[in-house]
Amino acid sequence: MRPCVKIFISTYIGFNYNASLMNRINFLYIVTTVTAIATAAMGGHFLIRSGLPTADVLADFDHNHPLIRIADFEPGDARIIKINQFPVIVWRRDFDDIMLAKQHEDPALWPDPFSVLSGKTEPFPAQDTSLMVNDEWFFAWALNPSGFGCVVLTRAGDFDGFFDPCRGVHFDLSGRIRKGPSHGNLRIISAQMTEDGRYFQLDLTNPPKTRR
Repeated sequence: MRPCVKIFISTYIGFNYNASLMNRINFLYIVTTVTAIATAAMGGHFLIRSGLPTADVLADFDHNHPLIRIADFEPGDARIIKINQFPVIVWRRDFDDIMLAKQHEDPALWPDPFSVLSGKTEPFPAQDTSLMVNDEWFFAWALNPSGFGCVVLTRAGDFDGFFDPCRGVHFDLSGRIRKGPSHGNLRIISAQMTEDGRYFQLDLTNPPKTRR
């Protein structure tokens, strides 16, 4: 065989071999890259899933954070409704209620100047503005925390607020103890309006414990 033919054949074979090798390298690179991306994606998926609350946590959250429909209450409505086996005060104040509450904003007259808010560990000053939601809504547990489990009456007592008939304890419109054998204000329930403005979501964690 002529030398030029041998050179041509060798060059051709070498070129095909190199091309085949490069194709294999490219293929392996693609497979490795796809595998790495898929592994990372699966890992991220399980990481996100592991960080999500479980069904029992969600159920407990819904149980302790019920919704109150705003349209069910007219200004001036003061009701006690039962939620999760506990009586809850829902008072949508009207103008007269707001004016009356302002008449009692004298800390010197409050035996207990601090109130407890559901979901919070530290008490906070019992000014009416701190206890209200959107300046007209008042939410509280309808149990005297120093009582024997009796449900308080609304729009009752010497201060037109709440009255514990079991112990003869009087509270004002802000749930502050004003008269009688008690050692604390009514426990306030925190609430937030939903984004659509149709509901309040209540925080019913840590209900008050009463004497037995």
